[in-house]
Amino acid sequence: MAMVKLDNENGVNKMIDEKKQLLDRLSQTLLCESICEDIEKIDQLPIMLKQIDYVEDKSDVIKSAVECEIFHADSLRIICSQEDRNQIYIFFEMPFILSVWSEESSLLRIQAIAKGRCSIPNIEQYHWENIDFDFMNKKEILQYKKLVNMIKLYYSDIECDDMRII
Repeated sequence: MAMVKLDNENGVNKMIDEKKQLLDRLSQTLLCESICEDIEKIDQLPIMLKQIDYVEDKSDVIKSAVECEIFHADSLRIICSQEDRNQIYIFFEMPFILSVWSEESSLLRIQAIAKGRCSIPNIEQYHWENIDFDFMNKKEILQYKKLVNMIKLYYSDIECDDMRII
């Protein structure tokens, strides 16, 4: 994003609009893919299942899980963002459905809302206009994941279907 020194109110509004446009663009690409990749990590299962009382033998399920895959995710919603010392802090939420698999079959289907906070350090350092996430595939987008620092990730409104009994 090109930054220009601006001394008037209209210039400040232009900078704010540019950052809002950048966040809107990143929320649909880099932020969304980065957050999805974090949700799909096996080590997130105990955090999600901690709030679920009705799944028996949770520890066995966690031990036998080999893959978690987001089956469906709604659009990432940026609740608010704050800029501090050339870093943008982003508060977000995203509803999702996660499929949990063992080697042989489906174990669980978890529905929840991921909430959290991440940051993009040194926001002015990157030439965002030269990075076209819209035309990249997931693998290409995730090459830029190092630009997103996940500070906190937690889950609410968690429901779980035990696919082993269906």
